[in-house]
Amino acid sequence: MPKSTLENPVKLVPLDQLVLADTNIRTQYPKGSVERLADTIEKKGELIQLPRGTQKSPKRVAIHAGGRRLMALKLLKETGRLPDQLAAGIPVIMTTDDRAAQIEASVMENIERENLTPVQEFRAFQSLVNEGFDKVEIANRFGISERLVRQRLALANVHRDIVTAFEENKLDLLALQAFTIEPDQERQLDCFNALPDWNRSSGYIRSYLTRDEVSATSAVAKFVGLEAYENAGGAVKRDLFDENNASILNPSLLQELAEDKLAEAGNEVAAEGWKWVEPYISYDHQALEGCARIYPDDRVLSAEEDARAEALQEELDRIDEAIGELEISEELDQQQSEELDRLGDKRDEVQAHLNELLEPVFSDDQRAIAGAILYIDRNGLRVERGFVRPEDRAEHADAPSPDDPAVAEDLAKQKSEELAGSVTGDLNIAMEAGLQHAISSNAEVAFLVSTAYLVAKVFPSRCNTETLCYATKAPFTQSSSIAVGSADNHACEYDTWDARLAAEDGDLIAALSQWSPADVRALHAFCAGALYSRNAVRRVDSPDNDHTELRTLLNFDPTSVITADHAMLGRFTKVQLVRALAEMAPDESHSVSAAKPELVAAAAKRAAKLNWLPAMLRQDDAFGRLVLDDTSDPADPAESD
Repeated sequence: MPKSTLENPVKLVPLDQLVLADTNIRTQYPKGSVERLADTIEKKGELIQLPRGTQKSPKRVAIHAGGRRLMALKLLKETGRLPDQLAAGIPVIMTTDDRAAQIEASVMENIERENLTPVQEFRAFQSLVNEGFDKVEIANRFGISERLVRQRLALANVHRDIVTAFEENKLDLLALQAFTIEPDQERQLDCFNALPDWNRSSGYIRSYLTRDEVSATSAVAKFVGLEAYENAGGAVKRDLFDENNASILNPSLLQELAEDKLAEAGNEVAAEGWKWVEPYISYDHQALEGCARIYPDDRVLSAEEDARAEALQEELDRIDEAIGELEISEELDQQQSEELDRLGDKRDEVQAHLNELLEPVFSDDQRAIAGAILYIDRNGLRVERGFVRPEDRAEHADAPSPDDPAVAEDLAKQKSEELAGSVTGDLNIAMEAGLQHAISSNAEVAFLVSTAYLVAKVFPSRCNTETLCYATKAPFTQSSSIAVGSADNHACEYDTWDARLAAEDGDLIAALSQWSPADVRALHAFCAGALYSRNAVRRVDSPDNDHTELRTLLNFDPTSVITADHAMLGRFTKVQLVRALAEMAPDESHSVSAAKPELVAAAAKRAAKLNWLPAMLRQDDAFGRLVLDDTSDPADPAESD
């Protein structure tokens, strides 16, 4: 009989010194089995089960159990895929068995058998530990990683009642592994007893056991950085079975480090000249209660800067033309594909330079009365500028009385600049779609939006139920002639979710309870975004606070998904085109007597250069309006398309 693994030494033998013993009973293997085993070894980087061999000469070891493993290893070496940790030598269990024992070992390896279960493995490993073997020695002797040994020994610390449930198929392996995140067996058992029959998923168990802990993937932890936290003496509890799952054990230290890092960032923002700067760990709605928001002004370019902007725009036009010529081809060869990639990268570079040149800036007067806040969100540090406190707004307000004749004239002019109902509707649908897509990509904001809707339904007397509402129609049934850049990606995401849900049996609660928490949150975010509605924005008397706040939370820039192109501008009247051009280029002169195609082309060029959009897309309180500023009247107000 072959001797036990622990009684036989494991020796690292160069692969070229290993040969197949004539006592190995299997000389042929099922088609593809060697290749599949080679792929497994390459993926794992190690041998889960070691071959057995006998020293035949100083540089020759005959393998009598593990012939397929030997062939797979040689295949990996021939194809240049042999894992680095096996390149120095193959771990072989060295025996002094006689030929009969070698044949018996070969037979035993090839008789149909079942692998040890994880429970059997951890009990065996625990027995070895009890006998005095350490983790490293066990790993070396069995040719497995130390991490795998630690994982199996962690399972040995799971409460026996939970292990019994696993053996009775009441829990799957992932669920059993999830309990190892909590070393206290009594807490493990409390969690197990609290599990509902319909949800015993690993994600639910981990969430339950770590509900009072700070995740290492939280916004604050990511902002501080795990390395910085540990360098400061912070302890981390890591999940052996999920490298992405860890908990912060010293949240007060994490908070202190976050505040220090925020303070440093706040000093940099304060150097910009703001009246006040306030750092917050998270976005504080109450701290900004009553604050007004001002926005940066368009930069006034010098003659040199204007020439530079013109040159950059011309370069963009040339690149777009070259890209268009390549994209016409149905098939591109490798050189054309590489050229298309190069042009795309170049376009991004030029566009970035142009955006930097044209980026709006706050004036000294604005910074003198306004402040900025810093806070942490899932994307890291966020800086929001331009908040004016009530006392500063009152002190510097210069608002004329509504009874002033000049104000009445301005209101009349504003009325004449209102967009047609169909154009307004299409722009609003496009804006709604852009925000829907943005909400779907932000789980935290999506949760706020859906919660606000539910609160409005349960406590209608405490909320403005008409301000923020959900669509009454099925999503994606409203169409607009205004293109939205994120629409294709959103449609693909819809198809992905639809296909996944189609695979379920229709019992959503039961089905979703088996999903990971991350997937459920992502689906919730997608649905919350898809049902967001801007219907209330249409009414002049409707408060717009929620919609404006939503933009702020999302840091939503409509120019990132909507462009004032020829298709959009072509729907404006000539008077409106002249108004728009006057806002975009006050120093230029355009007349309604010009042909409409000329006005559309001029407006499209300027809009592309400045990232200009109609006022109603820039501000929610400008619904239906084309421009915000007081541009002069066109020479001929009476015109038609």
